[in-house]
Amino acid sequence: MQSNLLLSTLIALTCFTLVSCENRKQEQKEIKTVWKNYTEAVGNAMGAESVQYIDSTTVNYYAYILGLVKTADSLSVEGLRFDQKILVLSVRHITPASKIMQMNGRSFFAYCIQNHMCGGNANDEYSLEVLSVKDGVAMTQLIDSNKHPGLKVKFVREDENWKINLTSTLVCVGGMGWKELIKETGKTERELLYLFIEKMNDTPPNNEIWHPLHT
Repeated sequence: MQSNLLLSTLIALTCFTLVSCENRKQEQKEIKTVWKNYTEAVGNAMGAESVQYIDSTTVNYYAYILGLVKTADSLSVEGLRFDQKILVLSVRHITPASKIMQMNGRSFFAYCIQNHMCGGNANDEYSLEVLSVKDGVAMTQLIDSNKHPGLKVKFVREDENWKINLTSTLVCVGGMGWKELIKETGKTERELLYLFIEKMNDTPPNNEIWHPLHT
């Protein structure tokens, strides 16, 4: 009797382990597929498609940035990270105020992808390694062609689908090397900002981009 019970327990544990392994493999496959689809959408400037793969936290972040585009004064913009300044000022420079005022977080993200203003780290030069999956949260890392580890990217399970959470990645990218770049170029921060912004549509910006929108 005891041997039968032990055998049944071992069989149940083996089945559970096999099922768990298969579930993990399936989750990893789904996560990698989401990343592949997202990078392809970004690479082809397909804003409406790319927004399908980001989570609600990321949408809320872009809604916050959109709010800054609409209402932030020069003092508020000066207090932003360098990457945030570029985005806020670039959108003001190239986009009619009436169009901006009609946007929400999702459409703003899509617009930024369409105009190559964000998503620059999503490209096929990197593969995605899944580090962990637990309780609907997955941590992954980008690996370059030389097998060097890069940025970590968080995924969350929302509405039965894996979505990309870009917020921590944005913070990491936003802190990368801007001060060193400014120092190396010998330009002031504002000169470098204007240089980046002008390259987006070959039109020099003016100081109006530092002011809240007027519609």
